Amino acid sequence: MLNWKDIAVPMVKSWESFEPVAYLPTPNDVPTIGYGRTERVKLGDTTTEEFEELYLTAQLSRTADALEKELGSWAWSLYPPAWQAALVSLAYNVDKDVVGQLKHSKALKALQDWDWDEFMYQAFNKKVGFTKQKGKVLKGLVRRRRAEELLFKIGDFFDLERDLPRVLNT
Repeated sequence: MLNWKDIAVPMVKSWESFEPVAYLPTPNDVPTIGYGRTERVKLGDTTTEEFEELYLTAQLSRTADALEKELGSWAWSLYPPAWQAALVSLAYNVDKDVVGQLKHSKALKALQDWDWDEFMYQAFNKKVGFTKQKGKVLKGLVRRRRAEELLFKIGDFFDLERDLPRVLNT
């Protein structure tokens, strides 16, 4: 049976891409390694893909747990795996612990109110969604939000072999 991890792990891995040596993604950023890990990372650190995949999976599980807490386990259990995967990808990218931007966002409020149209607008719209870094719209974030939005649109009809390549190439 398909679950959110089957979709979210390869999806997030494709967006974050693996880096074995710590680097600065943008000037004045924090050192990053693996699949976007920033915890306890110093420039020059090295890692393995195996370790980072385990770390990423654990982080995504923590993110899913935080989302479930915010939304209520009864609501979370009603979401199809594709929706859960999209939410986990979004939350992991925006703020891994779901206590910052996302927790206080209009997008999460709309989701809590079961207002799907408003959620889709607030979360994924190029101008108001989570597509900016320091006030500037980034093409990569626009593409990632489009992929997450597509997962929401597919919902219950998601097929891993058919749809994941399409989502990743959005």
